[in-house]
Amino acid sequence: NEKEDMVRLARILSQTVELPLAIDSSSYEVIESAIKNIPGRPIINSINLENENKCRKFLELMKKYGLAAVALTIDKYGMAKTADKKFDRRICLGKKIFSTC
Repeated sequence: NEKEDMVRLARILSQTVELPLAIDSSSYEVIESAIKNIPGRPIINSINLENENKCRKFLELMKKYGLAAVALTIDKYGMAKTADKKFDRRICLGKKIFSTC
């Protein structure tokens, strides 16, 4: 069970690691369960716009708990392949994520 495993791991790591924890799961329920068991402000690793509804749920968690996240330049078209496209997409996705918040 991913949720139980994440909560158990979050509790153990938060007692031994003094730096913010980066939580990684494709499930916002799992992420929220971990957040509730970590003192301080963990980081969500990661969000993207491949699925905008899913991204909104992660953004809502970020707003609710005052969290930061690693945002990847991936959208419904996938990951950009060239440096120019990565730059263009990063700007576009950044604006879109910001406006969604």
